[in-house]
Amino acid sequence: MPVLTRNKGYAIESSPIFLKDADRKTYDRSPLTLADGYIEDFVSGLAVKATQEEIEAVQVFSKQLVEDYGYPRDVIQTRPQFRVKIRL
Repeated sequence: MPVLTRNKGYAIESSPIFLKDADRKTYDRSPLTLADGYIEDFVSGLAVKATQEEIEAVQVFSKQLVEDYGYPRDVIQTRPQFRVKIRL
């Protein structure tokens, strides 16, 4: 059952994680213990730093792709993140 927690003023819904093994066919549904300042990545189930960008953009759009548009989690990549420098 999902639990609503607060982190830096933001409401975060956490649910049991689904860690994929090497063959990506089975899932571990054990809950993840998170340190302060970290949240669970919706796609990979890994602990990621709870930045404003992560909470308000990456996790929201990842969840929307899976739940609203039906994309399988194994075709979405949220890590590693690549930064693009501004050209002048």
